[in-house]
Amino acid sequence: MYSLIIVEDELIARERLTHMVKWETFGFHVDAAFSDGREVLDYLKYNTPDVILTDIKMTHTSGLDVAKYVSEHSMATKVVFLSGYEEFEYAKRAIEYHVSDYLSKPISLPRLKEVFSRIFDQLKQQEQQEQLTQERISHYRQLVNYEKQQFVTDLYYGAITNPDQIQKRITLLSGTAQDSTYILMQIALIHDEHYDSFLDSYGIDAFQNQLLQLLNSFHPAFEFYPVSWDTTNPASGLSLLGLFWEKSQYGISSSKSNAAAISAQDLVADLKSYLSISSHVTLFSRLDSLGALSHCYERIGENEPSDSLIRNLDYLQLLREQNILLASYLRENERTKGFELGHTLVHNYLRGGISFAQRQCHYTVTRLIDSIAARSLSEWNDLYWQCASPDIFMLLSPEAIVDWMHQRMLALFDFEEQQISEKAEKSIDKVMTYIRSHFTEDISLNTTADSVYLHPTYISRLIKDQTGKTFTTLITEFRIEKAVDLLASSDLHVYEIAEQIGFHNLKYFYKVFKDVTGKSPSDYRSAPIERKKRRQ
Repeated sequence: MYSLIIVEDELIARERLTHMVKWETFGFHVDAAFSDGREVLDYLKYNTPDVILTDIKMTHTSGLDVAKYVSEHSMATKVVFLSGYEEFEYAKRAIEYHVSDYLSKPISLPRLKEVFSRIFDQLKQQEQQEQLTQERISHYRQLVNYEKQQFVTDLYYGAITNPDQIQKRITLLSGTAQDSTYILMQIALIHDEHYDSFLDSYGIDAFQNQLLQLLNSFHPAFEFYPVSWDTTNPASGLSLLGLFWEKSQYGISSSKSNAAAISAQDLVADLKSYLSISSHVTLFSRLDSLGALSHCYERIGENEPSDSLIRNLDYLQLLREQNILLASYLRENERTKGFELGHTLVHNYLRGGISFAQRQCHYTVTRLIDSIAARSLSEWNDLYWQCASPDIFMLLSPEAIVDWMHQRMLALFDFEEQQISEKAEKSIDKVMTYIRSHFTEDISLNTTADSVYLHPTYISRLIKDQTGKTFTTLITEFRIEKAVDLLASSDLHVYEIAEQIGFHNLKYFYKVFKDVTGKSPSDYRSAPIERKKRRQ
């Protein structure tokens, strides 16, 4: 129903228009009726009706004044004039104020129906166009967010290290070339009873979404992007690269003075206040130059001797994530990023000493072979002897180890390029197979990515490209679809169905179910006719 207000100074005429015309049959609902245009102008200060049906001549403020107000304030409201006067001057001014139509007294019902049917069609078309525009804006924002997440991931793990290239990407994504302050932050979440309770009630995916939502409201010009996240290991924590950049479209200025106001203690306090989650910040580094930003991964275990570095869990987690991201770039045939990340990874290995770098380079190449040649034993064997031969253990200089890794990367990318037409399809098939088999469990983007040895950022983009949905939306749809089937085909209690499909918090299940279907589970079950129509 579209909203309609009626303005008529004659009481009897106003009552007839308000109560005797069956506006609902035209698709309208009368929200208010007024006797003078002055009352309407006060009403329009706080309300925006879809249509105003108004008399032209009234005691104090005329219908022309109302139309003028609507026009000058660029309101989307349509105005229909009602009058016994048909002078040319009124018609001319009606055109000036973009009045939709003109009804003469006495009103003919067929004419009234004709006018409002046409206005209904116009409003419907306008509504659909606005919805389409909003969907396009939403889609664009999602794409920008994916690009930002990918950029931060590339940056953090060393797949982009050239300051000029970094500046170009920042300018493209933020719309400004101004210098900014960047903050590298690692948050360790304390696994106490509040943490465990939140995780048990909502699951990993919902927990991560809630946490990110809170973090992104921490400061108006601060954007959080997770680059390493392991909710099962208290020592691993959560690594984030926070970016300050000019948000000119929102009128928000971001500068070093703003960055200085950011406090790790304030962030910890917010987490405790809003989510009852205890945490501490293990790393909080301000990076004031693109050079520092391009080597932010070196802040993990910075200045630590090699013998203790190779036992540092944060450093080992960083290496693990770099390996997974490298495998993703290999599957995508992203040569530029892959070679740069491979180069970064070798130098990161060398921070742990020559012997450590030898073992890790051999492991990396073997793991990459497993990820691209597991479908054929002969292919795996050929690649292994070509790329993973143990001659690396004879190399004693950093330069030789770097060159060894470079040659292996060339061979692996050349091999994978031959299967380029099948790569994306095989990857999404593996992802969807895992999701369909495990969606009733407490799975997250991270656990899904681990199952197919691809990076979460790559998985997120792959799912969006192939299905048009986010990971969270996909999981939710699978779960609610299963819930609908169980509600229709079983006598299980609602709480039993919720538990079966992965919801351990009944209240949260009710909320998600209603968001998706428009009904509560109980109402859905009690409406068999509507349910049957929906399933058809």
